[in-house]
Amino acid sequence: TLATPTRTAQDASSRVAASASASSAAAQNGVKTATAASINSWQLAVDDIGLEGGEIRWLDDAVTTPVRLSLTGFEFQAQALAWPFTQTIPSHGKALLGQSPLSFKGQATQQLAKLVIRLTDLPLDLAAPYLAESFTPQVDGRVMAEMALDWQADTAGAPAQLLVKMHSLVLDKLLLSDHSKTRLVSIKQLRIEAAELDL
Repeated sequence: TLATPTRTAQDASSRVAASASASSAAAQNGVKTATAASINSWQLAVDDIGLEGGEIRWLDDAVTTPVRLSLTGFEFQAQALAWPFTQTIPSHGKALLGQSPLSFKGQATQQLAKLVIRLTDLPLDLAAPYLAESFTPQVDGRVMAEMALDWQADTAGAPAQLLVKMHSLVLDKLLLSDHSKTRLVSIKQLRIEAAELDL
C-alpha cells in the first residue's frame, strides 16, 4: 500500500526537477538574449574630432642611402562620427612633406571610401634613394600631383577594390644626369592626366 504514494512522490519530484531545469535554461537563454541585445544597442556619436600640430616621421635604413622624411604641421578634422555607421563621415586635413604643401579631403562609410590628395612643389630628390635602387641616372625636378583613392569593401561574389585615379601629374624641370652631373635628358615640363590604376 506504500508503493503507490512513494512512486507518486518520486514522479512529482521528477516533474519539479524538470520544471526547474526548464526554467533555468529559459532564464539562461533570456540572459544571453538580453546580453546580445545590449551589445547590439551600443551607440557612439561624435560631432567633431580634430588634430593639430601632428608630426609623422618616415625612417628607412633598408636602402643604400638611408631615408629620413617628416610630415609636419599635420592637421586633421572629421565630422559626424557614429557607431554603427549610419551616415557618410566627411574629413579633411593638411600637412607639409618636407617644405611641400600636402592636403587631402575625403568621405567614408562602412562600405565605401573616397580620398582626394593634392601635393604641390615636391622635390624629386626626396625619392632619389629609392630610385637609385633600380634606376641609374640621377633624377632632379619638382612634382605636383592630384590623385584620388576609391575603396570599396568586398561584397557577395566580389572582392574588395582599390582604384587609384591620377587626375593630374606634373613633372616640372625634369633633369636626368649621370654621376658626373652630365646632363642626359632635360624636359621643361611633363604632364600626365586622367590615368587610372586598379589595385
